[in-house]
Amino acid sequence: MACYIDKPVEWGRIKGGGRATYWCHLLADTDEELHAMAEKIGMKRIWHQPKPDNNWSHYDVGTKRARELALGFGAVNLEKLPVMEVLAILRRLKN
Repeated sequence: MACYIDKPVEWGRIKGGGRATYWCHLLADTDEELHAMAEKIGMKRIWHQPKPDNNWSHYDVGTKRARELALGFGAVNLEKLPVMEVLAILRRLKN
């Protein structure tokens, strides 16, 4: 079983000249694995976006540091995998 993290995207700056907004997604084969990884990287359980409301059970990861921590704890970097493998993972997690 595994946790996965996708490619980060910078969405621009927060209004008023704040920091750049930065997002990627933390996913996992099971919610137990997902919550355990989220806790390790300092995310709150209330931030979880469950599957019935979304295509995938996931957390939005909003900092480069949290993404680096997830990778350090063993999350699979989806941008390093072949596209067909990423699609297979996402299809499996969606079902």
